[in-house]
Amino acid sequence: MSRPSRPSKGRSLLDLVRLSGFSDSDRLIHLFVGGSELHGAKVGETDDTDLYGVSQFKRLTGEKGSGKKGQRPEYIGKFGYDTKAAMHGLRLLYECHELMTRGAITLPRPEKDMLIEIRGGAWTLEKVLRQAQKMFKEVEEAVAQSPLPERVDRPAISRLVAQAHLEFWAARD
Repeated sequence: MSRPSRPSKGRSLLDLVRLSGFSDSDRLIHLFVGGSELHGAKVGETDDTDLYGVSQFKRLTGEKGSGKKGQRPEYIGKFGYDTKAAMHGLRLLYECHELMTRGAITLPRPEKDMLIEIRGGAWTLEKVLRQAQKMFKEVEEAVAQSPLPERVDRPAISRLVAQAHLEFWAARD
């Protein structure tokens, strides 16, 4: 198994995001990177909750079209709706709520048994949507009360990410 190549020296994470073709990098507020993938980004003045499940549920209810995600025939045929998208949407809402109230996200998720039930089709779509509505309300309240700052300290985050990468690669040498 070959080792991934190191990022070019002198390039920031933001430079690498720009190189990937991400179109709104100049308006980027924060992003989620896992492994080598850009998982999500907050751009400009968009609502934070847009990142936390809104799209998943709009796809489930047909408000946003089907898209690549939110359209899994094997789940829809068996359960009548995309249970995997429903599970991920609720997981994101629970994570957002925890992040806004505690400033951290617990992994594995404390509600993992509930999420497994949802993915396994034990919940009806109506029950999932009721729980999502409840969580959207709780997330809105949590965002309004959150002690987290409105803006991030970009230079501090850049230094933290760079230091984590340097320590990781130094340990591999």
